[in-house]
Amino acid sequence: MCIQAFIKRQVTINHGSGILQLLMVKKIVGAGGYKGKPKEGKVEIAYGTFKKCEGQGVGTEICRQLVLLSLQTDPGIRITARTLQDGHASIAILKKNGFECLGIVYDKEDGNVLEWEFKSIVPT
Repeated sequence: MCIQAFIKRQVTINHGSGILQLLMVKKIVGAGGYKGKPKEGKVEIAYGTFKKCEGQGVGTEICRQLVLLSLQTDPGIRITARTLQDGHASIAILKKNGFECLGIVYDKEDGNVLEWEFKSIVPT
């Protein structure tokens, strides 16, 4: 099962973008990272899983690890994410990880999207 993956961290957000990969039996099941360096006191996270691993908690864990690493690196950083308005799985992942929706913003790659900001750690 994909959720039994272990985490390999290879990130420093204060010195540029990074990556976080979930691996299982030498197979990548998902990935996440930071969309560039922090700007104006905030950093945007992005993550995804492969189709065969959807619905197994992989995306939730990637998101959680990105949040934890961000807070360990800079406790004062604002952590944001963007999702498509019909991105029900991503919306659920962000809510499970303590994000709140700020509203709709225009993204040059995806058009109108929902912008989210991390507010509090959700107990596991």
